[in-house]
Amino acid sequence: MTISKNELNFFILVLLTLILFPGCATKMSLEEAKKVSIAIDDKTFTKPSRRITDILEVLNQPGQFDAKITQQFKARAAALPPTKADDSTTAAFYHDRGEAARELGQIKQAIDDLR
Repeated sequence: MTISKNELNFFILVLLTLILFPGCATKMSLEEAKKVSIAIDDKTFTKPSRRITDILEVLNQPGQFDAKITQQFKARAAALPPTKADDSTTAAFYHDRGEAARELGQIKQAIDDLR
């Protein structure tokens, strides 16, 4: 890996900036630092109260599912395997059926089909 002259110059410039920049900062007295921290602390943060019931209420809200798409997944998951098909067609069928079962949350069927 070679580095061009422009890349090397850029790297040196960035390095010098990082080394020299902290030296330009003015020092602050302890009293000034206290005033700054007091000014920052004027705004207090009050975190909202959370109860397990609030979280469960959000998690138990019914989802907004498209009935047509759900029916398509159910039909794919319930499909019967082809009787006379080559290995790649059968593998594609079980992969498709397993993915449909996974989308419906039928994990046992999905694992069996995908294996």
